Amino acid sequence: MKSIMLAMAVIAVAASPVGAGQAQNRIVVEFAADSDEVSTQSMVALSRFARAHPDKDLLIEGHATLAESENSPDYATGLSHRRSAKVRMAIWEDDVARRQLSGQRTMTSSGYGASRPLNGIAPDHRRNRRVEVSLRGPDAG
Repeated sequence: MKSIMLAMAVIAVAASPVGAGQAQNRIVVEFAADSDEVSTQSMVALSRFARAHPDKDLLIEGHATLAESENSPDYATGLSHRRSAKVRMAIWEDDVARRQLSGQRTMTSSGYGASRPLNGIAPDHRRNRRVEVSLRGPDAG
């Protein structure tokens, strides 16, 4: 039963419609309640995203809900930091494995707890258990 609870989904989101040959500029990884584990499926999607933008800086933002933290803002913030750190490490390890670390790529990760729910989504909705990875900088898109 716990393995079912740890299952995660990856949702790729683009700022604008993606046409043939046009790369996405953001990816969202959703998490199971009270989990910071990155699934194999999520790692594959993150790897594809990072490979599509080898010289771009990445902004990695973790989020959580108060419901999964027993209404403790401090716990939610800590969980969101752990989620973003795990996603950052997954991307970094893939880059190292492929020996394609760019001397110019930086990855900045942070956690916001439950303070930034998705627009139009209830703050405790499962889609707010997420990490958003986006291209950073003026030439990000």
